[in-house]
Amino acid sequence: MNSTYNFINRWLLGLFLLVGMSHSFAQNCPHQLNGVLQDQQTGKSLSYATVYLPEVEQGGVSDSLGAFTIPLLCQGTYTLTISYIGYKSLDTLISVPTDGTISLSLRPLNEQLDDFTIEEQRHLRIAQTVQSISGMEFQTKAGGDLAATLREMPGVQALKTSATAAKPVIHGLHGNRILILTNGVRLEAQQWRLDYAPEIDPFIAQNITLVQGANSTRYGSDAIGGVVLLNPPPLRKTAGIGGEINLIGFSNNRQGTLSGMLDGQFKKTPDLSWRLQGTLARGGNAKAPDYYLDNTGMQEYNFSGEIGYQKERYGISTFYSQYNSAFGIYRGSHNHNLRDIIDIFQGAVPPDTTGFSYEILRPRQTAEHELFKVGSYFKPSDKGIIRATYARQFNRREEFDITHGQAILDENLAPQLGLKLTTHSFDLSWDQAATSQWESTIGMSVARKRNNFAGISFIPRYTSLLGGIYTIQAYTLGALQLEGGLRYDFENRDVELATETPTFNYNNISYNLGANYRISNFWHLNANIGRAWRATTVAELFSDGVNHGEAAVELGNPDLDSERVLSSMVGLKYNNFKGLRSNLTVYYKQFQNYIYLAPASYPTLTIRGIFPTYHYEQAKARFTGADFDAEIPIRNGFSTFFRGSVLRAYNQTADDDLILIPPNNFAYGVKYQISNEGPLDQSFIRVAMQHYSRQNHFPDSTDIILPPDAYQLLQIDAIARLQLKKQPIYIGFSIYNALNRTYRSYLNRMRYFADEPGRNVAIRLKVPFGRDTF
Repeated sequence: MNSTYNFINRWLLGLFLLVGMSHSFAQNCPHQLNGVLQDQQTGKSLSYATVYLPEVEQGGVSDSLGAFTIPLLCQGTYTLTISYIGYKSLDTLISVPTDGTISLSLRPLNEQLDDFTIEEQRHLRIAQTVQSISGMEFQTKAGGDLAATLREMPGVQALKTSATAAKPVIHGLHGNRILILTNGVRLEAQQWRLDYAPEIDPFIAQNITLVQGANSTRYGSDAIGGVVLLNPPPLRKTAGIGGEINLIGFSNNRQGTLSGMLDGQFKKTPDLSWRLQGTLARGGNAKAPDYYLDNTGMQEYNFSGEIGYQKERYGISTFYSQYNSAFGIYRGSHNHNLRDIIDIFQGAVPPDTTGFSYEILRPRQTAEHELFKVGSYFKPSDKGIIRATYARQFNRREEFDITHGQAILDENLAPQLGLKLTTHSFDLSWDQAATSQWESTIGMSVARKRNNFAGISFIPRYTSLLGGIYTIQAYTLGALQLEGGLRYDFENRDVELATETPTFNYNNISYNLGANYRISNFWHLNANIGRAWRATTVAELFSDGVNHGEAAVELGNPDLDSERVLSSMVGLKYNNFKGLRSNLTVYYKQFQNYIYLAPASYPTLTIRGIFPTYHYEQAKARFTGADFDAEIPIRNGFSTFFRGSVLRAYNQTADDDLILIPPNNFAYGVKYQISNEGPLDQSFIRVAMQHYSRQNHFPDSTDIILPPDAYQLLQIDAIARLQLKKQPIYIGFSIYNALNRTYRSYLNRMRYFADEPGRNVAIRLKVPFGRDTF
């Protein structure tokens, strides 16, 4: 650990040196950019348009006369990006200093942009903590699940329960503490299970954004760890038909993925646009460096469609998506006697290493998720927009366990457990730019959930009625941006037990206050403090039985109270127009009634085998951590980078550490940007070494086996854009665990039974047609 902290100290020393250097830069940046915006056809002033300089991450909003000012600029050439609802975005080069006030014109569109895309662009402008993956970087992760896509963000890791099922962990928090929104709708599924990965196809999104701060108040009381937004591309804005095809192959489990998208707009109906999308994927048994992981295959088929009618002042769209998956549970995790489980825990080679197969046998799981959404917007004036959304979601999970006493390979037997969750929700919001400095949002949401089951009663049936109201206020005063959010939520839940139907009532207030201050042209400081809460889940209260997806027995605790947390976060960002950038975020979370799964002293023996046993407990706890990343340009397209996260979570009630907390991790490497212009624009090659420390902070004598040793993984990524006559083609590859290391991850519950997969080579091909997506 000493080497880890020495590394952090050296990094912080370098950061403070950069702070000192920044003052000399700031003294030579006295210029400001003054401009005025107008309609290209009518000459009308464009008020409250967004203007932005990406090289220095500065921007603002035009006033009621279309005028804007960006101060504290150095001499040089910048890219000025202007966006405004109902107009074609403008990117132009501006030389500073300018000769007086510049005049810029925007060309109107015949239709409105996609409603939810507008929403995120507008409010993420001043959100305190935002990370996003898009463009070529997003393409290097194509074919992976949501957790794998987010994992390279500082502070984000993946919690795994198999070779294929994973869910994101943000600052040590996961499951119901993280909200996931797809196409503007909150995902409602069985997120309380560690082995239930989010039922989302990442190909549905154009980019993925992680939001933490006051703006997360908009989405619900459970956003303790953050909000993940999957933003689809806007509906087509010009007449014609276009789309793209993605082909991905993975070597380790011989997985193949095909995904396609088609969108269009007809000349005779310029206000009507549509889009279709679909994905097929199939993979077989994963392979550790020394053996195959039996029965770890997967398959998916997903599709979605959207049609929208959009005018300048109003519009409506309808969206439908369906996600379907099946995956096997590693057979080596289901042991028949104590001797078997002891041998596995002591590191013996698993007995089930039959080789490669695409067949998915028992134990296995299937998942289905449907989303139907109707969204509309109305713009009563240029300063505000009202949005309304109704959504229905249906989530089905089925678990097929090995049934002893019957034919193990009889795949026609009914599932042992079937869960069905139906959710109806309605959201209404009003966003208004009261002045050029003040933005205001008010909104409300209501939902009804009905959860049912068939077969074994792992959790009881229940019905919930939920609701919330909120407001978000944002004010900009020169270099200072202030934002605050306030929300009230309630939930009434009827739980159907064997002999009674008790009602559980929850209600509480969440708030968030934040500030973003531009110290100079290169330095930005942000701070955030907030209070959040979440109601206990039915699983935490009443679960009782074998969770075969995690190969464990789980026992609920009906005496649990709602979780409450007070969190604070401070971030410092440096970014100059020469490519040098660094970010440091420090956070602290103080939990009242933190809920966690604690392992019992002895496993449980059942007719289905012997399993580790866990029970839900509650404690006062604190989370303290830091995330950092930096990129330093060298020369001729080469740059070096490093990132890392450190976290300590402590159980104050038991005066001990908490279990299943991500270990400290770091990554460093070299990136070569092939070109910044021409056919190979944004193409790059990157080599990274990822280091995961041993988790030395864990509860004494409570985990089943000790945490695994530290390990290092070499990863190589490359992506290139080629131009064949008029046809662009994107070709990429990645090599995960390139040195074929044998290791086990502390965040994988299957680490008790087997090693992680070995080397995995991914080949990616993307062919857009009718348009170039980047």
